[in-house]
Amino acid sequence: TTGAPIIAIILAAIFLKEILTLFRIIGMLICIVGILVLLSQGSWQRLSNFHFEKGDVLMFISAFSFAVYNILVRKKPSTISSLSFLLSTFIIGTLVLVPCYIYELSVSTPVHWNSNLVFTFAYLAIGNSVISFLCWNTAIKYLGAARTALFTNLIPIFSAIEAVFFINEKFTTVHLTSSLLIIGGLVVANFVKKKTTQIS
Repeated sequence: TTGAPIIAIILAAIFLKEILTLFRIIGMLICIVGILVLLSQGSWQRLSNFHFEKGDVLMFISAFSFAVYNILVRKKPSTISSLSFLLSTFIIGTLVLVPCYIYELSVSTPVHWNSNLVFTFAYLAIGNSVISFLCWNTAIKYLGAARTALFTNLIPIFSAIEAVFFINEKFTTVHLTSSLLIIGGLVVANFVKKKTTQIS
């Protein structure tokens, strides 16, 4: 989560010539501090004991891929509608995943379907895929790739809030502090100086 907006902002500055303002850099750093507070549960000792695993490498590849996706969406021809673009993306993604799916069927146990699993897949397909990506691509169109990517920092906040409602986790002062830092960072990152007009 932390890596994706950083990579996206750097790539947007290089390939899209989007301006990397001082406020955006400061806001991004504040967001990172907020996420680190949440991940460490307020204990910096946990961060000092952190070490990279194979999964962390995969997460970095995922973050880089998503950052590149943001750049490519920004370069999408205006003649292609959002729905057509999304449908094409899903079709290509499905074709890429089919071999992986076939391989998984051969090495893993069969899936036992139930109502909860069906609901989960339906939410992932409709909510996390169609609705989310339509909103995301539209945001990139109007806000730019770098500015939109910053809002991925809100994911840990929403995850913590949902954990309170769905799995009865407690919302602690650590969550509150982290949320305030991330939201504050977004406000700073999106601050734009108003141009003063001179009266001749």
